[in-house]
Amino acid sequence: MTHNAISIFLSDKRPFIGSDVYRILLPFEFINEGKKINATWAFYGEMLTKHRQGIFDWNKLMEEMDIFIFPRAFVVSEESETALVHLFSELRRMGKKVVYELDDDLSNEYREVGSGDLRPLLPHVDLVTVTTEALKNRMLEIGATSPIKVLPNSLNPRMWKRNHFKDRSDNLVIGLTGSPTHYNDWIVLMDVLPKIVEKYPDVRIVTMGFNPPYLHDIKNTIYSKGVPYKDYPQVIKSFDIVLAPVDPTDKFNWSKSPLKLIEGMGAVRRLDGTLAGAAVIASDSVVYSPYVTNREHALIVNHDEDSWFDGISEVIEDTKLRNSLQKSGFRHAWKNFDMSKTYVKWVEAYEDMFNAVQVP
Repeated sequence: MTHNAISIFLSDKRPFIGSDVYRILLPFEFINEGKKINATWAFYGEMLTKHRQGIFDWNKLMEEMDIFIFPRAFVVSEESETALVHLFSELRRMGKKVVYELDDDLSNEYREVGSGDLRPLLPHVDLVTVTTEALKNRMLEIGATSPIKVLPNSLNPRMWKRNHFKDRSDNLVIGLTGSPTHYNDWIVLMDVLPKIVEKYPDVRIVTMGFNPPYLHDIKNTIYSKGVPYKDYPQVIKSFDIVLAPVDPTDKFNWSKSPLKLIEGMGAVRRLDGTLAGAAVIASDSVVYSPYVTNREHALIVNHDEDSWFDGISEVIEDTKLRNSLQKSGFRHAWKNFDMSKTYVKWVEAYEDMFNAVQVP
């Protein structure tokens, strides 16, 4: 039996962000090709406006869809809590399945990341989907009682494994990309990166997305704004070395996925005539360390200035190590984090709901 699924973003229409792509758009692309589930998405604000204009029938949608997925949803007031709980309950009363999807710890306990609370919604869903075992455990801690399935962030081979660059012969490029949520994570590099470009004047550094003031005015550094996601893989493919610092003592980080690691390892280019990724250097933390073998797939370093300086220096100077990390990391990424293979976990998770007894 083919099921119909829709992901509803609880906002007005807006540009897609990374979590939208990795958690909804990308898996839905492969899910639809598998033909077991017909998956689509919509913005709630846009649907509501069209419903009021008489050009969209919300009741018809509720009848046609079997699975309703709500990514990163939370309540911001008593009114919104009442409305969402009523919606979830009504869908379930109709025999529909409600899925709560998230990729971060949105409890606001360890870091203020939203203006609302997700907890009131958890008793009213049939399934919770998350990115990591750590986030699954975190959801259990804050009161989730529905089944929780881990659906790992993975890469789109059509974007990350194609259109590779030819063999490079120019200066080494070190890349550091992310959002302002990494303000405290990146402070460890404040004095490290200036020392690196002083010691290795031919090396170039690129920061993209977030450019904190403590990293301003470093020689041989390009400061770039974020780019649309469709262009993002090509940027990462231009980096020889990717840095992935996270503060291992920040409990908010404990629920994060190893996406930066995966992107760096999986961003294709040609190296000595074979396909490879970037050499990734990452903080020793629960975010990255469990997913790779140190010095085989990536270089894992202690999260302190000396370790980061020594680690970057070693990867710059030791061409054999750098190339080995690039080739082995690339194979590891595509063996374990290829969405053309891992999308089946989404299908299995959704199908399992229909074999489970619904809890009122």
